[in-house]
Amino acid sequence: TFIPTPMVTNKTPTLALVTTSDPSIPTPIVTNKTPTLALATTSDPSILFNEDFEDGKVQKITYISEGWQIITDEVGNKVYDIDNSKGSAFPGINFGSENWTDYEIKFRVRVLEGSGSWVIVYFRDNATSQSGYVASIDLTGTGLAYHINGRPWKELINREYSLKRNTWYWISIETKGSDIKISINDFVVIYTDDTLFDSGRINMQVGQYTHMQVDDIKVTSLEK
Repeated sequence: TFIPTPMVTNKTPTLALVTTSDPSIPTPIVTNKTPTLALATTSDPSILFNEDFEDGKVQKITYISEGWQIITDEVGNKVYDIDNSKGSAFPGINFGSENWTDYEIKFRVRVLEGSGSWVIVYFRDNATSQSGYVASIDLTGTGLAYHINGRPWKELINREYSLKRNTWYWISIETKGSDIKISINDFVVIYTDDTLFDSGRINMQVGQYTHMQVDDIKVTSLEK
């Protein structure tokens, strides 16, 4: 059980953009439990996507790189596992709609033993233009960036925030209007505003040399 740290609400103005040509920075793929809480079937129209993998199937995910698999963890929960500990690529999964605008994606994630520790989430991402926002989370910090036309990321904000291996964390990314908020275990790590992109799908990737597991992925509309 995680005890959330009080929310930090100081809103940071968008910082000057820094261009990087680092060839190691990934580009998005173009295509398309803590105790398990039962994710009940619902007709709630605000729930755009909901996957806990407990039925042993992967549903409504439009593209999956090789290597992803559903496994049962040490406490009996089914989780989505990707062991990229020996790989230099960025295996990912895509889901959602280009028409999604204001939404929150929330999921559990843990990084297992290995040299890498990189969790990457593209959001408000457009497959055609290869443009959108990027949240990057590792054991030492959380960053927010953007990319346009498949080019290297341009960083907006980076915040130090320590995480541990082999530990489950709840990650939340909210985008509503120009507001963008990234939280870990209900602690707001990044809260800023930007108006470059107003809609797009989600692309979740594992970083180089990283063994990662995700679970309980849920996307909820924040539209009025």
